[in-house]
Amino acid sequence: MKVVVTGGTGQLGRRVVDGLVAAGHTVVAASRARGSFFRLGPDVRALNVDITDDVCVNVLAPELESGTALVHLAGYPPSGPSAGPSERALYVETHVLGTMRVLDAARGRGVAVVVYASAASSLDTDHAVTKRAGEDHVFAFGAEENVRVVSLALPELKTVDAVDRAARAAELALGGRVSGVLAV
Repeated sequence: MKVVVTGGTGQLGRRVVDGLVAAGHTVVAASRARGSFFRLGPDVRALNVDITDDVCVNVLAPELESGTALVHLAGYPPSGPSAGPSERALYVETHVLGTMRVLDAARGRGVAVVVYASAASSLDTDHAVTKRAGEDHVFAFGAEENVRVVSLALPELKTVDAVDRAARAAELALGGRVSGVLAV
């Protein structure tokens, strides 16, 4: 299966990409961090895209052909329990508006499944609130497009073990028939 992973060079994205390649999937790692592409293996296609830019719709859409899986991990990492105004704006731009752009790129393309990195409901930070707002858009997209959606309710990814659990959950979500929220 072809899988497009947004945030494919991030902390979680790299582990997910590696696992998908090992499982035999064709992987496109989409990231704004062009300088991190060297970390991707030779079997991964790198796609430079910034979901905070409207142009991302035109860049992503051709990659999302019928039957493709979309694993949307792109986001801005949390800075702590309370963010300042500029960080809050960045969270909204990335987690809500960026997610809407990614979904616009997938709209009408026949995507098979969308896996989204959200936040555990027990987290009450500005970061988590905007991730869950993005999750609302993902579920609405799934209903409108008749696409299976799995939202990973992630804890804070502060340890290697937490990141590994999240990566395994993303791989499980792709292969299974699970839909809805998957608590990690």
